[in-house]
Amino acid sequence: MAAICCLALGACKKSEKAAPKEQIKLLSRVTETDANGEPINSVSITYDSKNRMIKKGGRTYNYTGDDLTSIIDGTNVYTFKYVNGVPVSMHFSAPPLEEDYTYTVSEGVVIKRERADNYSHLFTYVDHNCTAMKQLNTNSTFTYTFSADKNPYYNPTCKYLLLISPEDDNHYNKNVFYESYYQHSPFRGSQNSYSVGPDGYPKSSVIKTTSIEDPDAFISRYYTYEYVMRDVVR
Repeated sequence: MAAICCLALGACKKSEKAAPKEQIKLLSRVTETDANGEPINSVSITYDSKNRMIKKGGRTYNYTGDDLTSIIDGTNVYTFKYVNGVPVSMHFSAPPLEEDYTYTVSEGVVIKRERADNYSHLFTYVDHNCTAMKQLNTNSTFTYTFSADKNPYYNPTCKYLLLISPEDDNHYNKNVFYESYYQHSPFRGSQNSYSVGPDGYPKSSVIKTTSIEDPDAFISRYYTYEYVMRDVVR
């Protein structure tokens, strides 16, 4: 009887060890291609042990504790300051250019980013997606719509929308852009289409952006996405 109990306990322990770890899917490479699928440029993304992005192409991301404190991109440096884990300011250096911004955070999201010369932006969110960005000095509003598919760039360790544009390789929005525009007539903005896998993650995309010279003409760019599975860190 004792032997049977030991065997039963051993089986239980074995099954506990065999329990699969919870994992997340993170972007590992983005490749820009031509219309025929031939690679033009490729950017790799790497992460630390906490699944925080630390390298994306030529950009390096640095942290103090859980806070993203700087992004270094060649000679361009973004430096962020926090109070109790909440971002309060950013200094941008691109010699000889030096700029300072302040953040206003409400209910856990950045709702305003402001520069001293009134070059300021207001942000609106719905379901963890930035749906609008209003530029106060020009009174222009950039509007973003989303599909139900997952944003390939999204990373749950990204706590705040800190840089100016919620478009392109934004790591904050959970869902992927369908369309973005700042003028409807004539249309000015971008329209995106995706080939999506069964898990909702895009495998490739075509991003059409209006030409500066002719709003009726679009410039198309093509991308493919590769991912890596990583264990969730609690």
